[in-house]
Amino acid sequence: YICIAGIFIFVVITSFKFGGDRSVIGLKEPSALVYKNGILYVANKGNYISMLDKYGNILELEYLNIEKPSSIILDGNGFVVSSNNELFFYKKTLEIKKVIRFDGKIIQIANSSSGILVLLSSGDIFEVNNLGVKFIRNIPNASSITFGDGYLFVVVGNLINAYSNYNRLEVSREFGVEINYISYNDGVISATSTPSNIVFLLNPYLDQIKSYNFDKPTFAYYSKHRLFVCSSKLGRIYIKNN
Repeated sequence: YICIAGIFIFVVITSFKFGGDRSVIGLKEPSALVYKNGILYVANKGNYISMLDKYGNILELEYLNIEKPSSIILDGNGFVVSSNNELFFYKKTLEIKKVIRFDGKIIQIANSSSGILVLLSSGDIFEVNNLGVKFIRNIPNASSITFGDGYLFVVVGNLINAYSNYNRLEVSREFGVEINYISYNDGVISATSTPSNIVFLLNPYLDQIKSYNFDKPTFAYYSKHRLFVCSSKLGRIYIKNN
């Protein structure tokens, strides 16, 4: 009976299909993620990318080994991962297409309408596409970027700024808490405040749609009425049906 009870508890913990919201454990410092077609790709600072299904079941814990990945995005039939000062372009077969090195640590990467945006720790923002690497602008103390609906969104402290054409400031919204990371998908900006244990959902005009409380959230990503939230410190991913 003890063995049966232990197996039952293990199934409950690892299947995450009991109830509407779920919590995934067993990862090592998940720092960022992206979701598409029922598959969740998670960058873990423990030197690997994990692959999960939409319920949080771990399909492959160490799907791809890479040193301290900090950010991940999908790019056509492959994906792009940042690690330290390098940008790795992978095919879905996990074959590396190319590697680009920058003179500074990469904080975050994001898809744009014409390429891939790269934010360095210096505040420099670049765009990478088939034509090469282009410097966009420098924003001092920028901690996170994302792109959507034609706007470049940049976090500076407790501000989120929206720029058109990368340079013209259109909207600036101040929050009562520090914003750490943002992402954009399906018309929604997910904004994470780690110290305040809050994730905000915003529209492209930076108006608040909803907010949720999570324990030590690191990064959030919205897709198809689901909110995926990393907690690097807790080694956990929250999945909330919205």
